[in-house]
Amino acid sequence: MGGRNFFSNNKLVIAKVATVAGTSAINSDVIDTAGFRGVVFLTTLAVNAAGNNIKVQQDTDSGGGTMADIAGGLVASGTGGTVMSMACSVEPTKRYVRCVVTRGTSSACAEIWAILFGADLGPINSDATTLTTEQHVRKAEGTA
Repeated sequence: MGGRNFFSNNKLVIAKVATVAGTSAINSDVIDTAGFRGVVFLTTLAVNAAGNNIKVQQDTDSGGGTMADIAGGLVASGTGGTVMSMACSVEPTKRYVRCVVTRGTSSACAEIWAILFGADLGPINSDATTLTTEQHVRKAEGTA
């Protein structure tokens, strides 16, 4: 039964801590996708404005020294509003990936999360130092 739970087959990693408002690009940490089919990057910007976007890059180098954009791996911003959440899902052809947040308009950026999915083997353990999880499978109603 544990294999049916989200946390059993996916790994969640904080790929970059939150940043203050600015216009410089933000590169997430390099994420190793070995043993997973793909990755979803998710973040939120405080300002939904033109020029704000995220893209995913990949590399064979664990240090990310030769990162290249993944074709179609760009999520462009909308316009107007106060919050912009973006997610990009890719199945890379190279082992190492990272997310790049472009801030065309000054904006603070929440954490960048990497959700590795399609595990070859399970169960998966997310980084316990940065994430506390609970798994509830077919539980009855009652006090939380």
